[in-house]
Amino acid sequence: MRRSLFLDRDGTLNYDYSYTHKLSQLRLYTDIPKLIRKYKRMGYITIVITNQSGIGRGYYTEAQMKRFNSALNKRLEKLGAGIDAFYWCPHKPDDNCDCRKPNTKLVERAARDFNIDLKKSMFIGDTEHTDGEIARRLGMKYTILKRRHRPDKGGPAKSAQPPNDSVPEAVIILCGGKGTRLRPLTYKIPKPMAKVGRRPIIAYVIDNLLRVGVKNLILSAGYKADMVENYVDSHYAQKANITYSEDRRLLGTGGAIRKAMEDAGHQYKNFVVVNGDDITDIDVRKVYAFHLRKKAPVTVTVLKLDHVNVSGAIKLKNGLITGFIEKPDPNVVKSKLTAAGIYVFSAESLRFFPKRKVFNLSSDFLEPAVKRKIIYGYLSKHNWYPIDTPERYDKAKAALKGVSQ
Repeated sequence: MRRSLFLDRDGTLNYDYSYTHKLSQLRLYTDIPKLIRKYKRMGYITIVITNQSGIGRGYYTEAQMKRFNSALNKRLEKLGAGIDAFYWCPHKPDDNCDCRKPNTKLVERAARDFNIDLKKSMFIGDTEHTDGEIARRLGMKYTILKRRHRPDKGGPAKSAQPPNDSVPEAVIILCGGKGTRLRPLTYKIPKPMAKVGRRPIIAYVIDNLLRVGVKNLILSAGYKADMVENYVDSHYAQKANITYSEDRRLLGTGGAIRKAMEDAGHQYKNFVVVNGDDITDIDVRKVYAFHLRKKAPVTVTVLKLDHVNVSGAIKLKNGLITGFIEKPDPNVVKSKLTAAGIYVFSAESLRFFPKRKVFNLSSDFLEPAVKRKIIYGYLSKHNWYPIDTPERYDKAKAALKGVSQ
């Protein structure tokens, strides 16, 4: 007979947001892949036993739960810690069913399906009166994990350490564009996976964020999304809380940002947004602190350059952006200030976004929003290498030669 590692789901494998079912809520605990790999090496199969009363309450469907389970397992499989089977109870507590933990029906069904010796098996969960009790009833060994992070009423997971107010709550990384101006390079790979030295651009982006303490990353991936997600999962899943807001429909920069913010629900009050194909050493903490001080709906990072045709010309007065032109004529526009591809949006700024789903951030949002006097500019003096043409790609590789290993 076989041995099994039985696992609770929400609060054990992934953060529990109360009726967790959205893909944007999928955040693995960093200790879980290593724990599962340990038992797999010992010959255990892995089975999840989970109460999902949100189905019975009508909060989400069984299909939505299965989609979440599939995404969860995909993430674990990439880390060598896949789940062999999921068993769930969809009923409410007052339905008095025989499958809701701590009742033993689901575990016993799994034991029959997989020929499991329960006396030699293990149960790991996060709740004594359900996970611990079901193990005791069946004579299994068990461990109750004392999680340091417990989300509150669907909000963001709270750290046991006091938060650093200057560290952004969450950073959205835009990785969805087709990169047509970088062809033929981007026929086979998305722009964030283009290498500068021995590493892809996305590694520089994420490392710059982790360096200053950012923990919550939301990747908006569209074109060849699997390549980006596979790399990020394999290199950073245990270093940050990573979720995905897939932009398979290519909604444009503005549409992708709105989708990522909406997918996150009400977890965060502010979102930093960075491009997944820009390399910079700009400290997002300083941009974020400026945004909070100004109580700004939107903040744009601004650089002073010799040429401003990279991402638009900006007019700045006392921290407020008073003019923005996406594609300026250098013979007409004399400003040398330009947007540097790092933004901060308050959750409330969503109400100023265009109603349509597909839109461009610069022309469809920033230009009109300047007239509302809701956009502030943080002036930075750091390095910034936007990589959207072969010339700029070569320039970044030359500038970073020797520091790109």
